[in-house]
Amino acid sequence: GRYIMANASTPFSLVNWHNYTFEGEFWVKVYAFNYFSNQTIYRMVYVQVKLCGLNFTAPTTVATNTSSHFNVSLEVVSLKKPLVLFSFGNGVVLSSTCFETNYTYPKAGVYMAYANAKNKVSSLTSTRKVIVQDPVRGFKADREIYFVTVGHYARFLFSIEQGTNVSVNASLYDCELPFLATWLNGPSHLNSLLTCVFDKVGTCNGFFYASNKVSQANASALIISEVAIHGFNVTVECQSRYPSCFQHDRIVFHINVTNGTRPKFVFHMGDGNVVISSEKTLDYFFRVSGSFSVNITAHNNVSSISILRKIDVSELVPMSGAYVNCNKTVGLSDLTMCSFGVQQGTAFECWLDLGVNNQPILFFTYFNLTSFISYNLTSYGEYTVQFLCNNAINSSSAKVVTKVV
Repeated sequence: GRYIMANASTPFSLVNWHNYTFEGEFWVKVYAFNYFSNQTIYRMVYVQVKLCGLNFTAPTTVATNTSSHFNVSLEVVSLKKPLVLFSFGNGVVLSSTCFETNYTYPKAGVYMAYANAKNKVSSLTSTRKVIVQDPVRGFKADREIYFVTVGHYARFLFSIEQGTNVSVNASLYDCELPFLATWLNGPSHLNSLLTCVFDKVGTCNGFFYASNKVSQANASALIISEVAIHGFNVTVECQSRYPSCFQHDRIVFHINVTNGTRPKFVFHMGDGNVVISSEKTLDYFFRVSGSFSVNITAHNNVSSISILRKIDVSELVPMSGAYVNCNKTVGLSDLTMCSFGVQQGTAFECWLDLGVNNQPILFFTYFNLTSFISYNLTSYGEYTVQFLCNNAINSSSAKVVTKVV
């Protein structure tokens, strides 16, 4: 016991620390007295060890309507068993003094189950995720025989009567296909498909497996593949030395076909002409300018594929008005200045011959040219400067004589 002096007019408090060395229920008595009276207060004290080391074991995956086992363990347990609560994440809670229980989930889903162990002085909680799935039943493909085209996507549809989070895998090794996978979010009817490309002609058996984490079902089908055109592509190359393609320029169509038997090609050139060819390269010359939508079709007896290519062809303007102007008379030590150009014309090339060492300067251009040049003549005499330009239609030229004195 411990004593403290006080009186009614002076509030007081008493804190008494005591360390219990074993568990139990203890009545604590507090006496208050003076010379005239006394009073006793009783309080119950519950003494327990603090729980420690809760471990909650639950199934990670379980089928619906299947009994599942849940278990907890503690590293430190009080003499009186703690109360254990099992919550299964769907609103159902079970309480027990036992450390294990069984439960059956009626519906599929992902649930956060937890266990709570507590006594008078402590509480511990541990959580586990439980995936509950419906088993796969009634899995089938939509056909017994599939007719597919070589080089095209083959489509396989499936249905299930029951099953959640079901993956469908295809094993078509006889058909030399890669591993394929898709998902069914059932139960539903023909709600998912696999697509793949067959590279060879032939017949093979396709095997399909539907599974989730709790079950598996199988299906099969006969697959017959036939040839069609696949991987059709056309590239266009304008054989022009200029940034634009002009009339009379050679335009080359390069055709590529990954697969297909005896394809033929039809070119609707967009200028009223149609060209039919079995060759994979075509040369063409547009006689007029404009923007042309060229439709190229590759076809054989079982398939037809078309590609549209747009080609812009610029107008080829005749050459005219070529000129060159230089100093007619210069001193030996003076710079000779020449300006030259073309007043009209497109897609042309020009040569400027200064009359020195017979080495003309070459210019390429695709629109009207205006330029100049300066140089120094090192000998007395007369020099003929010639300027010549041409394109696929015509040419234009000019010349001037410079005297060095």
